[in-house]
Amino acid sequence: MITQKDLKEYQFSGIVQYFDYVLESIVNGQRKQARDLVSCMSQRQRNQFAMYLENECEYHHTHIDEAKQIIFNQ
Repeated sequence: MITQKDLKEYQFSGIVQYFDYVLESIVNGQRKQARDLVSCMSQRQRNQFAMYLENECEYHHTHIDEAKQIIFNQ
Protein backbone atom coordinates (compact mmCIF):
# COMPACT_ATOMS: atom_id res chain seq x y z
CA MET A 1 0.00 0.00 0.00
CA ILE A 2 1.24 3.46 -0.87
CA THR A 3 0.98 5.60 2.24
CA GLN A 4 1.12 9.35 2.78
CA LYS A 5 4.67 8.81 4.02
CA ASP A 6 5.58 7.15 0.71
CA LEU A 7 4.05 10.03 -1.22
CA LYS A 8 6.03 12.53 0.84
CA GLU A 9 9.24 10.61 0.14
CA TYR A 10 8.55 11.02 -3.58
CA GLN A 11 7.57 14.65 -2.92
CA PHE A 12 4.09 13.98 -4.36
CA SER A 13 1.05 15.82 -3.09
CA GLY A 14 -1.31 12.94 -3.86
CA ILE A 15 -1.80 9.51 -5.33
CA VAL A 16 -2.52 10.88 -8.83
CA GLN A 17 1.08 12.07 -9.06
CA TYR A 18 2.15 8.52 -8.17
CA PHE A 19 -0.08 7.18 -10.96
CA ASP A 20 1.54 9.61 -13.38
CA TYR A 21 4.97 8.47 -12.19
CA VAL A 22 4.04 4.89 -13.09
CA LEU A 23 2.94 6.05 -16.53
CA GLU A 24 6.09 8.11 -17.02
CA SER A 25 8.09 4.98 -16.20
CA ILE A 26 6.26 3.14 -18.99
CA VAL A 27 6.75 6.01 -21.44
CA ASN A 28 10.48 6.04 -20.65
CA GLY A 29 10.80 2.30 -21.15
CA GLN A 30 11.23 1.51 -17.45
CA ARG A 31 8.72 -1.34 -17.41
CA LYS A 32 10.27 -3.18 -14.47
CA GLN A 33 10.15 0.00 -12.44
CA ALA A 34 6.48 0.46 -13.40
CA ARG A 35 5.70 -3.12 -12.34
CA ASP A 36 7.52 -2.59 -9.04
CA LEU A 37 5.62 0.64 -8.40
CA VAL A 38 2.27 -1.04 -9.11
CA SER A 39 3.17 -4.01 -6.91
CA CYS A 40 3.47 -1.59 -3.98
CA MET A 41 -0.15 -0.49 -4.43
CA SER A 42 -3.02 -1.99 -2.50
CA GLN A 43 -5.85 -3.59 -4.48
CA ARG A 44 -7.95 -0.49 -3.82
CA GLN A 45 -5.20 1.76 -5.18
CA ARG A 46 -4.86 -0.45 -8.27
CA ASN A 47 -8.60 -0.10 -8.82
CA GLN A 48 -8.28 3.68 -8.44
CA PHE A 49 -5.41 3.65 -10.91
CA ALA A 50 -7.51 1.69 -13.42
CA MET A 51 -10.35 4.20 -13.03
CA TYR A 52 -7.86 7.05 -13.48
CA LEU A 53 -6.61 5.44 -16.69
CA GLU A 54 -10.16 5.13 -18.00
CA ASN A 55 -11.49 8.55 -17.05
CA GLU A 56 -8.82 11.16 -16.44
CA CYS A 57 -5.56 10.10 -17.99
CA GLU A 58 -4.19 12.10 -20.92
CA TYR A 59 -1.38 9.75 -21.97
CA HIS A 60 -1.27 7.98 -25.33
CA HIS A 61 -3.57 4.95 -25.47
CA THR A 62 -0.70 2.49 -25.99
CA HIS A 63 0.82 3.56 -22.68
CA ILE A 64 -2.56 3.37 -20.98
CA ASP A 65 -3.09 -0.15 -22.36
CA GLU A 66 0.33 -1.22 -21.12
CA ALA A 67 -0.40 0.21 -17.67
CA LYS A 68 -3.66 -1.77 -17.56
CA GLN A 69 -1.79 -4.96 -18.42
CA ILE A 70 0.61 -4.32 -15.56
CA ILE A 71 -2.24 -3.65 -13.11
CA PHE A 72 -4.23 -6.74 -14.01
CA ASN A 73 -1.26 -9.11 -14.30
CA GLN A 74 0.06 -8.45 -10.79
